[in-house]
Formats: sequence, C-alpha cells, structure tokens
Amino acid sequence: MLNPKILNKSILASIIAMTMTACGGGGGHGGGGGDDPDPEGQKVSPVKSSTCVNMQGENENAPNFATCFDWKSDNTKLYFKLLVKNMMEKYKIDGWRLDQAYQVPNAVWKDINRQVAESAEANNLLGFTVAEVWDGDGAQIERSVLKNHALDSAFNFPLRYQLVKVIAGQENNENGNEKLSAAANLAGEWGYGNYIRYTDKNVMPAMFIDNHDVVRLGNLLFRWNLVNEADVSGDEYSLRHLLALAFETAYTGPITIYYGDEYGDYLAGWINSGDDCGNGEQCWDDNASRTQGVANDTELAAWQKELRNKTAALMEFRKETPAMFNGKRYHIYSTTEKPSSENSANFYVDVKKANDSDDAYVFIMSTSAQPRTLALNDNLSKYLCQKAIGSDVCRLTKVIDTTENGVKVENAEAIGSNLVFNMEAWSAKIYKVEEGEANQDNENYTVTNASAISALANYDDTINSFTCFKGENPEKCGLIIYQVMVEAAVNGGDGTGKGKAWGPSEHNGTMGGIKNSLNFIKGSGANALWITPVFHNPTSSDATTNKTYSTGYYSDGHYRGDEAYVDDDFGGLASLKELISAVHAKNMYFILDGVFGHASKELKDSKAYINIEEE
Repeated sequence: MLNPKILNKSILASIIAMTMTACGGGGGHGGGGGDDPDPEGQKVSPVKSSTCVNMQGENENAPNFATCFDWKSDNTKLYFKLLVKNMMEKYKIDGWRLDQAYQVPNAVWKDINRQVAESAEANNLLGFTVAEVWDGDGAQIERSVLKNHALDSAFNFPLRYQLVKVIAGQENNENGNEKLSAAANLAGEWGYGNYIRYTDKNVMPAMFIDNHDVVRLGNLLFRWNLVNEADVSGDEYSLRHLLALAFETAYTGPITIYYGDEYGDYLAGWINSGDDCGNGEQCWDDNASRTQGVANDTELAAWQKELRNKTAALMEFRKETPAMFNGKRYHIYSTTEKPSSENSANFYVDVKKANDSDDAYVFIMSTSAQPRTLALNDNLSKYLCQKAIGSDVCRLTKVIDTTENGVKVENAEAIGSNLVFNMEAWSAKIYKVEEGEANQDNENYTVTNASAISALANYDDTINSFTCFKGENPEKCGLIIYQVMVEAAVNGGDGTGKGKAWGPSEHNGTMGGIKNSLNFIKGSGANALWITPVFHNPTSSDATTNKTYSTGYYSDGHYRGDEAYVDDDFGGLASLKELISAVHAKNMYFILDGVFGHASKELKDSKAYINIEEE
C-alpha cells in the first residue's frame, strides 16, 4: 500500500492512467479522452455506442459517458481508496453521498466502504456512506449497494414515491385521473414492503421528500390542482408539507431535508414537465426543484417562517427520541381503499419501539381534507398495545400534533382501549405509549366521519421489525441531513459560482455562502450538511446555450471533469476546508457528494489530479 502522506502527483497520475478506458463518441476508440497508456494491459476493451460498461447487470448500460473507469482493475480500486483516505484524513469529511452508485460493482463498494470506516475510526469521523440508486421497488438498490452491507445506506426511492402519491399525487401526470393513493401503499409491496428484498437486515435506506432530480412537493400539489399558487399561504399547503416531514420524523434510519423543504419552497409558475422556467427555457421534472436558496429567516414570508419553526420542532423531537430513528417499526393499520376524493378517510398508523429502552410511540397520519376519527376495535387496539409494551392494555399520551402551534404538545389527554383517534384535516400525531389501565377519556371524543376498524391485517413482522444498524452506530440512524445545491446558495465572495445552468438554476452560490448560512441550516433541525459536488468542470463549448454546467455533475461532454479537484468557481480547496471546519464547529457532520462511478479525466502529468497537500 502506498503511503498517502508521501503520495506525489506523478504516482497518482500513473495509477489513474491505468484505470481508464475510452468508450465514447460513436464506437471504436473515440470520444472523451481517447486511450491512455496501458503498459500493464489492465483495461477493458472499448465498448460501442457511446456507453460505458455497467458492472451491475448485462442489460444495464450507463448513458453516454466520455471515459470510463475499469472497475475490474486493482489500480482503480486502489485509486479511489486513496482518494477517500486522503480527503477524509486531510479535510475531515464525515461521509460520502455516492451519485448513481449502481455504476460501481457491489464488491468494490464494500472495499471502498471498508476504507471509509477505517479512515473514520482513525480520525474520529462518522464514516457514513449513502448511495443514489434510482429504483422503484428496491431490487437494484439491494443488488447494487445494500447486499453484503457494501454501503451503509441508499436513498429510499420506493418509499418516497409512495409518500408523495399519498400526500400530493404521483410524480408523472400521464394519467390525468390518477391523484391520491391509499395510505396502505406506504406499508405495501412498493413501500416499506420492499424491505423484504434486503438480505442484510442491518441496513436502513435514507428517507427523503425532494431532491435535485425530482419534483418539489409544492409543485406536485399544483400539478394535481390540490392547491394553487394563490393558496400557498393557507393552512393546507403547509399542513401537507408537515405531513411529509412528520413521516420523516418517525422514520427508522437517516433522513434528508432538501433545502426549501422546511419552508415549503416551490418553483413559481411551473406545474408540468416542460413548462417554461421563467428564463425562456423548458424546465423538466429533474431540474425544476433547483430553486434559489435563502440564507436567513428575513427572506421568508410569515407562513414560511411558521412552517420552518414547526419543522425544526419535529426534528428536535426526532433527535431526542431514539424510538423515532433507531427503533423497530410495527405497522398497525392503513387505509386500503383508494380515496375517491380529498375528503375520503385515509389513515396510516405505526408503532415505533426503541431498541435500547422500553420507550414506545404511535405515529398516526390522516390525509383527509376534513376532520375524521379512526376507531380501532378491541382486537386491533390490543395488537397495538402488545407491539408497543407487551400488554393488552396501554395508555397513550399525545406529544406531537402538526396542527398545534409549535407542534409539540404538553399535558395532553391520554386515551385507552378501545382506541379512538380524532384527526384534524391533513394532520399527523405522535402518542407516547405507556403501561396503564384503559381509561375512559374516549367518551370525550366527538366521532366525526368515523372509520371503525374491525379486521386485523396479517402484517409480516420480518418487514415490520426492521431496525437500523441494530445499535451499531445510532448516530448514523439519527442523521438529519440538509442537502444544499452549491450553485443555489448565496455567493460568499470566494468565487463566481457557476452562473446559468439547468432550468431555473441561474445562481452563483459558493461554499463561502453556505458557510455564512450555517446558522440558518442548523436552525432547521439538521445535524449534518450534504453539499452537491464541487469538483472541477470545464466551461461548456456549447455555443448554442453557452452553459457552464452546474455543481460538478455536468461538464464539457458528459461528466468529463475531475472527481477530486475542487473548482475555484465554488471557492476552491480553501473554501471547502473552511466550510468543513465551520460545520464541525456547529457540531454537525459534513457529507460530500462523490461522483466516483462516472467521473473521468483526460490526464495530463503536468496537472495535479487530486488536490492533496504534500507533506
């Protein structure tokens, strides 16, 4: 093993020169950087039709890359292990978000993740890895990154898709009559039910609502005419956002807040894929969420400040309640009938049980547009109490109510068997479950449009009782990761930003601007920061649009930039180091976006490939 402390530029360049194979531009050896010297014969053969070999399956080719890494080569694995080791040791990076992680073999991720863990332990860092794998049912997530515990986590696309269907309507609008879905979808085969595919029961996917590649929740509400832009200051818009955030609050495993989620951000004037973003260009689903971020509360309207404050209260409750993020989940009940209208009953109920204590809670959500009451019969009430505290009878005390001022509830009434829940429109509540005789408080409840539940569903506890790392590292389970698009942050005077990019992203954010916004970011309740890539990308030669592609994802050609050279437009290496130090000073973790699977470089010995300070 090379000693990273004495690793020099020429050695790194020679290692990388043996890891890459040209595979773009119309077949043969064309495209991108051309062939690199290959004295040891370690490269794979060039592949046809401007694609790179995807190591995850015969029929899954990655799209149109300029140059590819040969993941069969030991030199490729060595390089990325050195990259991870050096950047963690030098700059104290706590973790990695790994873009399109299906492009790297499972066994390689396991090897790289082992290096992440070693570097984390040696440097008192978190060592968290989370993969992006776009997948609707969890099968590719399992095969690519969760099998063999290759990586710690992966974004929970299957459950996220179901959540937005229940709260705001499905993502695509091909079927105009398809709006809201039954809450049972959250527990079913395409929701939590996809966990049955995960052979390693110690992993837990990371939940999210929005990210930079999907439609913002607010715009989905506009798309389905559930709310219009004139009504965003009304209760319904905020309460639907709080439903999603409350679901995250009670989610076992790490979660993310995409900048703006906490104050209900949306792209004004945009409803459907292809709408004008307001700058004369079409704005598609995968970039409409890239709105302009804010740096402090003074830039928010009153209703946004209230939503943000309630979000912070939910996140603080999550952080102080291990049963929310690191406990077992038992599904109790959810409505199976598809709502015929917004007024239809649509309930979801889970028990959350702490791993290392007797603490237990009930999470209940109603997505009806009017107040409704859920009445559980004797058998189902006993089932809930048994899962929570091992008794046929239990006492429930309300501690969270998204319709209350401040969200947190003190000295709330307790309820007992048979259990009855009065739910306001678009509301979520959390009850603490404790031992106690059934009380008579239920008689004080006014039953409105009651759904009396008489049948006990046969739920599979191998899914229900999934936990998070089984106590291996509760801090990973409790992550509340705030994602910032660097270009959409404010400018901190340390760089020019990237300027015009995709859709509405005509911003000039820098890492210095993010550092100046850390009080605002932490004020959302987050305990970790994830920034999109800040790696160098050359200016596009596209004379038609004159784009300088954004955030390290895009470059001249397709993904042809350095995956380790920090771009001066975003502030350069100095700003990255200052940002990481400032994040740690706030007692937060720092997660960097790594585009390892499709980063590439036309190597030149005269230029450092990785920005590592030499001893």
